[in-house]
Amino acid sequence: MRHKLLCAVLGVVTTSCVAFGESRVGIRDGYLSGFDAESVWAAAKEVTTTALEVELKPDLSCPGLFEGKERPYRIDTPENRQKVLEAAKKGGCEIVSFCTVIPFAKDKDDAASIAWVEKAAKAAGEMNVPVIMMPLGAGDLDEQAFTRRAVDFVKTVAPFAKANKVQLTVENLGPYLNKREVLKPIMEAVPNNQVGLAHDACNMYWYGHPLSTIYDLAKTFAPHVRYAHAKSIKYPEDRREKQRDKGWEYGKYTETIRAGDLDFDKILGYYFDAGFKGDVVIEDDSLGRLDAAGKKKAIKDDAAVLREIITKRSKSVTQEANGPVRVEFETSLGSFTLELYPDKAPITVANFLRYVDEGYYNGTIFHRVIPTFMIQGGGFVSMDGEKQKGLHEGIQNEAKQGLKNEEGTIAMARTGQPHSATSQFFINVKNNNNLDYPAHDGWGYCAFGRVVAGMDTVDKIKSVKTINSPMMGGEKSQPVDPPVIHKAYRAK
Repeated sequence: MRHKLLCAVLGVVTTSCVAFGESRVGIRDGYLSGFDAESVWAAAKEVTTTALEVELKPDLSCPGLFEGKERPYRIDTPENRQKVLEAAKKGGCEIVSFCTVIPFAKDKDDAASIAWVEKAAKAAGEMNVPVIMMPLGAGDLDEQAFTRRAVDFVKTVAPFAKANKVQLTVENLGPYLNKREVLKPIMEAVPNNQVGLAHDACNMYWYGHPLSTIYDLAKTFAPHVRYAHAKSIKYPEDRREKQRDKGWEYGKYTETIRAGDLDFDKILGYYFDAGFKGDVVIEDDSLGRLDAAGKKKAIKDDAAVLREIITKRSKSVTQEANGPVRVEFETSLGSFTLELYPDKAPITVANFLRYVDEGYYNGTIFHRVIPTFMIQGGGFVSMDGEKQKGLHEGIQNEAKQGLKNEEGTIAMARTGQPHSATSQFFINVKNNNNLDYPAHDGWGYCAFGRVVAGMDTVDKIKSVKTINSPMMGGEKSQPVDPPVIHKAYRAK
């Protein structure tokens, strides 16, 4: 018999972040001119950011890489690619991405841009450059036409990522890509490990979203983020939480990362919680107001701020990944302790801990109880009160590498869509092997921890009186007096 495990979902299909290496702080090559440095490599070393994002033109020239007054570099042949690599190595630098700005327009198709990305991906693969960033220019397209065009484009270029073992990313740039309803279908069009998001939170602030909305969007799209830009703005206090016109007074209020409004500790925290291991590249638009000495100082400080955050966040993620994490649940029928296994299901554990840390489960109930199957909770505050506020996007199904659905294990509930799990979970009260990967639909249900203390409380919950559930088509699983989760928190 197929058991439908209900979960309040948003239906986003995501793919976990693939590690290219430990996150580094980089800088766009175009921000390294004007220092009176003998080369782009020397300028990068002066400001302590030797990981470079390199602008790449359709002819595969690299206009931001300079030697004195010359711009001699291109990657159109194996010999020229080797020349760039040798110069970077000699200068103590590394290229971490190529930036290809893709122009859309009504009066031309995308054949040339597709060919450009294919050549760039081949060159990047040969050079071990992990990322190609693709800002998509809207041109003269309206929003619907742009969205359709962008979805078709990423579907077409996605195979180049797989063939050349590089990561393609779309940057949230311009009048459309900072809108949730436009960015979402593009990110869902192909797996994230082929075409993901190059996230720039400041672009969303530029667009006019209130500051609190920026953090909500960062959380929402964090599972898609494979690469990031960092810059900031410092708006007047009375304008930060107001919807502003796109680009309102942007040049006037651009600011360094430390001095701006955006909390990058929070933003990068969302990335790392979702499994991010990409690079963070400085794109400080406040530098135009500074002289050479001021630019150097600002970039060094930007880099220091980001490195401190990355080091802290990376250590936290590493500590969790190296061993079990315990969570305590206090309920109306007693307490129980969970031990979670991030080594088995890192995305699932990170998602669950995010809800725990945000206090989401406090005050929710066990709304579905079947004493011969499982107890389910984490999504309702009453039998007719589904909890929506604080709900995050669905996550990638990790049942294949997770635990078995044995008695006492905790697993994520979901709908018929395999990647729809959000907050709801269930505790198996018997061995439910039929839920293990691949189960009935080729995916199964991801178990990611187990009850290590307080199984007597679980037994009390499974034994509560139930009646037929309208929500579940008459199944006898609705508690007459639903057990309440008073508090869930990390155990010390």
